[in-house]
Amino acid sequence: MNNIKLYRYLRYLKGNIKTLLNKILEIEFGQKVQKEIETDEFLYLLLNIVDSLWTTSEPSGKSTFGHIRTSFHDKIAHWLLVQPRACLAYKNLYRLSGNEEYLIKAQSLGDYILLHQENNGLFLAHGAPNYPLDEGVATYWNSLALLELYELDKKDEYLEASVKVGEAGREYLYGENYGYEHTMGQEMWCLNVSIVAAFVYKLLYEFTGDDKYYKYCSDGLKVVLENITEYGMFPYTKKNQRVYYTLYHSLVTYFLLLFENTPWDEEWKITHKAYLAVEYLSCLVRKDGSVIEPELDGYVYAVSLAASAAVFSKVNDYDKSTKITRFLSKFRSHKNDKIYILEKNNKLYMGQRKEFWDSYTCVCFDWLMLALSYQSSKL
Repeated sequence: MNNIKLYRYLRYLKGNIKTLLNKILEIEFGQKVQKEIETDEFLYLLLNIVDSLWTTSEPSGKSTFGHIRTSFHDKIAHWLLVQPRACLAYKNLYRLSGNEEYLIKAQSLGDYILLHQENNGLFLAHGAPNYPLDEGVATYWNSLALLELYELDKKDEYLEASVKVGEAGREYLYGENYGYEHTMGQEMWCLNVSIVAAFVYKLLYEFTGDDKYYKYCSDGLKVVLENITEYGMFPYTKKNQRVYYTLYHSLVTYFLLLFENTPWDEEWKITHKAYLAVEYLSCLVRKDGSVIEPELDGYVYAVSLAASAAVFSKVNDYDKSTKITRFLSKFRSHKNDKIYILEKNNKLYMGQRKEFWDSYTCVCFDWLMLALSYQSSKL
């Protein structure tokens, strides 16, 4: 082969290699963009739904701070299981985007939450008679929202309300044999409440320096860590020794991961058990991104998926997190941009009876914002 032919051949080879490399890069970039679009499309749908629930008036017509008004409001007053989740989601959205509008909404929700703290320091899930009041769940989630707002803007009222929670929770919701209970008077352990309570007391300890909160936090962790199984599964309650909803296993796992490299971690070896729980959760994820869920026909399934995605994002397993969020987009109907629950064959239930509850949309949105916060610095 003479020099001219060799030169032409090398140019040809170089051109082909360059074209091939460009195609590979385009495919990789395209896949990343596609994943981002699919995730954002569903996330923005949730955001639009949550925004559509925003109001500044109560059912009575009385004006108040901006908050989320769901379909439950007609029967269940202020519905304080939704407000803190929307507050946390807007706070994370502000942190990611820098959009002041989201900060204003988060702070408005914080002020609305303050209005509904009981004289004894607790929060009730609602104010309606003949419904379980879920004091444990409402009290610690609302306190968590207030503390995260306090971390952001140092408004004293948020911390003061949470200090009241700190004492009220010990007086009305805590028992040495069961930790922090779901509903006042149940006297049975419920790990998904004890772990949120523990995290609230962790924040109170960090913000106030009061050693009693260190102990209160440890008491919540103790009941959680003593009841994880040897293969990393968190049972729902003492009477219900199974996962029940995958949501609750994911929730406990996520908050345990937040104790990594803390004094409690050194004392309780939390990280080891938390990653054992992550391994268990990994076994529940199918190839298509769906998650094994005992209550698939229930309305909670989408929330279980979103919470699982947050866990995997927290441990930097973005492959599983992305698969789950892509699967979650199946809940969206492109016909009317609403969210429905799935049948067991992963087809949508179309009909008002099976339309996804707007209150769960807020919770799902909060978990997905957490998942996104570990993957991206901006939307």
